[in-house]
Amino acid sequence: MTRAIAIAMCALTACALDAGDDEGESQVAISMPAAQAQRVLDLVNYPGTDLATLDTTVALDAVSYVGDSALTKLAAYADAHPAPAAQVVEGVVFQGWEAEAVVWGVNRASVGELDVDAKLDARAATNLVAKAPFATVAAMGPVAQVGTQALTALRARASVWWQRMHATTPPACDLAFTVIDDATADDLNELLEAATSSDYPAAAEIVTLQIPPCALTDATQRARIAPSLPYLGNDVIHWAIDVTVQRPTAGELSTGAPSYVSDVREIATLISDRGWQPSTPREQDLFARMPQLIGALTDAPAASPNGYVQSLMRTDADECSESAAVMINASNGRVSLIHFFPRC
Repeated sequence: MTRAIAIAMCALTACALDAGDDEGESQVAISMPAAQAQRVLDLVNYPGTDLATLDTTVALDAVSYVGDSALTKLAAYADAHPAPAAQVVEGVVFQGWEAEAVVWGVNRASVGELDVDAKLDARAATNLVAKAPFATVAAMGPVAQVGTQALTALRARASVWWQRMHATTPPACDLAFTVIDDATADDLNELLEAATSSDYPAAAEIVTLQIPPCALTDATQRARIAPSLPYLGNDVIHWAIDVTVQRPTAGELSTGAPSYVSDVREIATLISDRGWQPSTPREQDLFARMPQLIGALTDAPAASPNGYVQSLMRTDADECSESAAVMINASNGRVSLIHFFPRC
């Protein structure tokens, strides 16, 4: 910080000035409205305000040691180019730059990063990734399991995300698939198993995974996604065939997820066509919530298809073929797939 900025900050915060500084109280600081003074402080404290901005754009070098002149120039620049304002969410105060960084980071983070690196509860991490992208930190407040503790952890991660935002060399990206928990998919799988138990082993299953979001924007990694899907293995997708002997085929990524949406919505028809009726309180609860469960998995890609990509997988085994529709959320790398078991 230049000496002129130090004088200006002292004038606003009533700190002591050494001999040789402007004598007496700053008349600009005394007359400056509180809101304008806060804008000046926000501007000087904002990490995006570098020395080039202060010394050249605001022209403080020309007024070294003149506190009132520095304040006047800072106030004018802060009024015209205000730094992002602080936000208070669930009682947690985010400085403007922290809010910017958290929005940027959460919109790109995997469940693993939020859970392990940012030290969020796994449920909060999963719910944030499922609801991304966010326009503000305030929009994260209503997300289930995201309270004061989670928001404080996100704020603590802000400096890491800020550095990534402004890195001149992008971090290396490497494609990897990680199986993650999804409460909605788990409930729908439980319902499918109960309602279609006469099938083997059920009519279908829903699997949720995570890939690094950068894999969709990095051309090299994006080209690896579809060819990598057949290698997920029987422990991820429960193919009836041994995929180490005969691998499924996977189509290239395409914009939108119409097959995934229609296949998940077909679950309601699969269950109703069997005339199945729930026999336990748990089954009754799942059956009653089936429209909401299906909607939670399909409403977003149906409404905003350009934010998703899909690939179709298939095995070729005469009458026992099986298929899967794979959908990827382009904003956060969340992978959802529905796999239909063979009907033989």
